[in-house]
Order: sequence, then structure tokens, then C-alpha cells
Amino acid sequence: MYNSIVTDIWMMTITYSLLGAKHCLSTAGIGLGLTYVPCTTIVNFYFEKRRSFANGVVVSASGVGGFAFPYLYRFLFDKYGLRGGLLILGGFMMNMCIFASLLRQPFRLSTITDAYKNEKHQKCEYSQKRKPSLLIETDETPTEDKIPETYSNSAKQWFRNVFNNVFKFDWKLLRNIRLNLFILAFSFAMLGYGSIFYMLPAQMHVNGQGKQVIVFALSLLGICEVFSRIIVGMIVDAKIISPHMIFSFSMLISGISMVLVPYMTALMHFCIFSVIVGIFPGSMFTVLPAIVIEDLGLNNLPSVFGLVFFFSAIINVLGHPLLGWLKDISGKWNISFFVIGGLLMTSSGIVFVNKISSLLRAGKFKENKETTEIKDTEEKEMMLTTEK
Repeated sequence: MYNSIVTDIWMMTITYSLLGAKHCLSTAGIGLGLTYVPCTTIVNFYFEKRRSFANGVVVSASGVGGFAFPYLYRFLFDKYGLRGGLLILGGFMMNMCIFASLLRQPFRLSTITDAYKNEKHQKCEYSQKRKPSLLIETDETPTEDKIPETYSNSAKQWFRNVFNNVFKFDWKLLRNIRLNLFILAFSFAMLGYGSIFYMLPAQMHVNGQGKQVIVFALSLLGICEVFSRIIVGMIVDAKIISPHMIFSFSMLISGISMVLVPYMTALMHFCIFSVIVGIFPGSMFTVLPAIVIEDLGLNNLPSVFGLVFFFSAIINVLGHPLLGWLKDISGKWNISFFVIGGLLMTSSGIVFVNKISSLLRAGKFKENKETTEIKDTEEKEMMLTTEK
């Protein structure tokens, strides 16, 4: 809402990208960081059999937004102007506070309860110490303004416990090479996916497409995301295809389609591209929790999500200005599309090689284990034969 009254572009940059919740497809903003990660993390602790389907339903809501919001933006800005439209959108976004109040933390994540109970217990002890005693006389008279040292220490301990529980993080995860590779792959994928929403309209405008046609292409992308994310969740739950392979294949198709965008000129070409983007790269939000849980376990999901989106945001902050700079020096978006296509295909290759290597290691471990068991059995038989 504050964006509706700012007059400086740098102030809007701070309030909109740094502090704002922005569009759910972006990776920047403190508001988004405090809403997206908890919502997508909590749902995984409440479902087990249909976990990926539940994730697909949750993230498909952004597809609904991608379908409806372009028309809403166009209507609000045409009717009320930029300032009026931003004011209305700010009030609309504040409804997230109401829905966020309905979220309940899963039992496995409730780590602050003990600290709260400890505080209540210490307060109780302090209140008992303050009661006047008829049997013990002291020279020091307690006053209302003086805070006993015991209560001060209990307050410090409570804040220390809360801080340690809220900001508790397993830094050993950073030693996991597979996790680091996946963070790099996902960051490349997010940079490519996020860039679509400003590079595609610009490219369509260069090719003579009107505003309404551009809005239609973005809406088509959003509606495809709704169905693809739910369907991909069902496929992952059915264990038909590994989530790693779904991610790798989706990024490969996305990278190839990105490289072909500079050669697109007709409306039909851009509509087909929107469908591809909505189906393939949009599904990565569904498979992301499944990949993390399969590789590192459910208990590490909140910490890993924080790591993934933290480094992804850094790469996005550096990558998007670079894409704009490439357009400025070349006069076209072609080089930027080629770069994004290369990054998406690199992301695909990283996840694919990572998965294949883990399967080979698992097969070698299983083979070594079976060989060891055979040797142990043979040694036992030889010992029995010797004893006889």
C-alpha cells in the first residue's frame, strides 16, 4: 500500500521488492519469504500418503493467481491509475494476514513450547519468593520498582530459548554435496522461470502483439500451471517417475523452448510457449518438497527450504539485472533468452547426474552388502565344518 504514495523509484524498489510480498512467482521480498516457505513446509507434515498431491494443490493456487491477476492488474491500472491500483492491491494482499492466522504449527515443529513452560514455571517460583514470611526476618525490604535477579535471569533465559528455537539451523547440511548441487540447480531454474514474466511480454511487444494478447498469454500460462502441478503431484505419489527425473525433464524442455523464443513471431507460437512453461517449469514447485524429503528426510525440510530460497534469492538478485544489461547492450532480448535456456538445461543436467550417481552408489553399496553377507555365510559354514 505504501507504494501508492512513493514518488522515488529507489523507494519503490525498497518497499516493493525488498519489503513487499510481491507476486507469488517471484523470489524476492521479506513478505514473500515469511509466507511462502511456512505455507509450503507445514503441509508436508500433515500428509504422508498423498503428500505431493497436497503440495500440488497448495502451489496450484499461484497458477490461479497467474490466470486471474493479469486481468485484474490491467483493469485496476486502466481504471484507477498506477497509484490507485497499487493501493487496492495492497489492501488485497493484507488479507494474507487473516488466512495466516488460521495456520497451525505441526506437533513435530513445536519447539518453543518447552521454553514457554519454563518461563511460566520460573514466574511461579518468583511469585512464591515474593510472598511475605512471618518466620524469616530480613534487613532488605522488597520494593515494587526493584526487579529481583532471579526474575531477570528467567526473562533472559526465556528470550535465549526462544531465539535458539526459532533460529535453530543445522549448519552441517551445507557439507552435503548433493544438497549444494541441488541448490545451484534450483537457483538456475528459478532465475529462468522468474525471468519469463517480464521477458515474454517484452518479446511479444517487440513482435507487434497488443496488451490484451500479452495478458491472454500470461493467463494461459497460469491456467496450465493449475492443472499441471496437481497432476504432477499425483504422479509423484503414485511413484511412477522419480521427482528428480520429473524436475530434470521439465527443465530440459523449458531450456529448449527458451532458446527457440527469439525465433517466434506469431501469436500461436507464443501461446504454445505459454502452455509449455505452465506445464513443465511450473511443476518444479510440486516436486521440490518431494526431492528434499527423499534425499534428506522430512525433519530437515524447513532448514533446507530456507537454504534453497536464500541462495536462490541471491542468484535472482544478481541474475535479473544481468539479463537486462544484456538486452541493453545488444538491443534485443535474444541473448538473454539464450542464457536462460542454457541455465535451465544446466539445471536439468545437474539434477540428472546427481540422481544417477546416487543410484550407482546405492547399487554399489547393496552389492557390497550382499557380498559381505555371502562371505559371512561361507565363513560360518567353514567353521561348522571344522568343528565337526
